[in-house]
Amino acid sequence: MGGTVGRVAIAIGANLGDRRTAVAFAVERLAALIDGLTLSDLIETEPDGEGLQDQPLYLNAVVVGETALTPRRLLIALQSGAVGVLGVCATTATAGIIVGVVTLTGLGLKISGIIVSAAGGTLILTVLYSALAVWLLGLAVPVTASYIIAAVMVAPALVASGVPLAAAHMFIFYYAVLSEVSPPTALSPFAAAAITGGNPFQTMMLTWKYTLPAFLVPFVFTLTAAGTGILFIGTAAAILVTAATAALGIAALAVALTGWLTAPVSGPHRALFGAGGLLLCYAASLADALGIGLTALVAFLHFFGRSRSAGAEIRS
Repeated sequence: MGGTVGRVAIAIGANLGDRRTAVAFAVERLAALIDGLTLSDLIETEPDGEGLQDQPLYLNAVVVGETALTPRRLLIALQSGAVGVLGVCATTATAGIIVGVVTLTGLGLKISGIIVSAAGGTLILTVLYSALAVWLLGLAVPVTASYIIAAVMVAPALVASGVPLAAAHMFIFYYAVLSEVSPPTALSPFAAAAITGGNPFQTMMLTWKYTLPAFLVPFVFTLTAAGTGILFIGTAAAILVTAATAALGIAALAVALTGWLTAPVSGPHRALFGAGGLLLCYAASLADALGIGLTALVAFLHFFGRSRSAGAEIRS
């Protein structure tokens, strides 16, 4: 069939769980590879093989359609899909077991209570402890499992401290994703280093350095009600103001961490950029005004100092 469209027939079947749902799911996925897909009648058959007689009956079908893939490429695609879904199944199954244990034993509520008690009712400490818990959890399990588990164990603590439900879950999801670039595991940088042939440790630390400002974004929409504007909650004006100040704050923090703004930035200027960025990440009128003023002042001093140095070099 190389380069031309040919007809193919693929047998599918299932004998565990909801068999009809499994067959329907397989047909839906095959539709992405095969055009004009048609499904035969469903037929039940007994397992064939020594020692398999006690297994449930199989529900079988055949799908027929057209594809431009060669038989070998089609087989590789089907094999890759089957192997790839194993990791997802294992992750979700493990997360389901953990969530079930946490829910049935009441451990989730206990952990939430511990976080709230340790924070002493202070919102910023509750958010900080929650971020640390989700971050540590994400170092051990994948993003999906980390979010599912933290949604049961950590989200109640945030909600109990006054964080809106949508913001609490976005907070958890955000830190679950950031755990992918956090030392010491940092799966994404290690994978990138393996592909490019780079130094794994240096790649991990450089990635963490450039993503550090992003670790403060969840604090924007959890510490104040106005901060939920970056989640498109509130009026259009509030959303625009919050998004703009948060973006400026993250940019200022990036300058502070990297030490570069069209040219190297001095140590004192980096510290001032960092302070201005932190103020801008706290969504409040006074903090925004101070942050904008401080960031603008240090940016002016930086560019003014550069222009004076350039002028002195020209004169000399």
